[in-house]
Amino acid sequence: MEEKKQKLDDLVGLYTSAKITYKEFDEKLKTLYADKEECKSSLKEFDLEAAKSGKPVCTRDRRKARIIAVGLNNKTYPLAAVIENNGEENEVHNYTSDGLATYGTLNDADLMMLPEKKEGWVNVYKKEQNRYVKGIFPSREIALNFISEKSREYIATIKITWEE
Repeated sequence: MEEKKQKLDDLVGLYTSAKITYKEFDEKLKTLYADKEECKSSLKEFDLEAAKSGKPVCTRDRRKARIIAVGLNNKTYPLAAVIENNGEENEVHNYTSDGLATYGTLNDADLMMLPEKKEGWVNVYKKEQNRYVKGIFPSREIALNFISEKSREYIATIKITWEE
């Protein structure tokens, strides 16, 4: 705990003395606190098919990762990925088809799926004493086009965001 506080103090010192950018500060801060459960909760288990189709991949400790080879001539570690550190792709790791860096154990370098941030617009209506929503639309304009001009139950059109 004391070591983490010292690292945080050092990190703040680097940023306030303009030795690192805000982006670097933010990345290092996320890495420092990557063991917090709330930071890891949004990561999804690695899905090879989703990764091959271009879905975003990262390591368990939230470093960006990019699959560079699938089906290597290696029964245990048929995948290869390049890992980003400090804004540069400078590590290459081999992985099991399940995205594990070390067969049979969990590791900070394991591959995970980053959730995709989604957004949409919904029309909110009042029905008796309750409110209800009909559909999620890709833009405010499209959502507004689905409002009946005669609908007295319409309340508002609001933007929502979620992760999948």
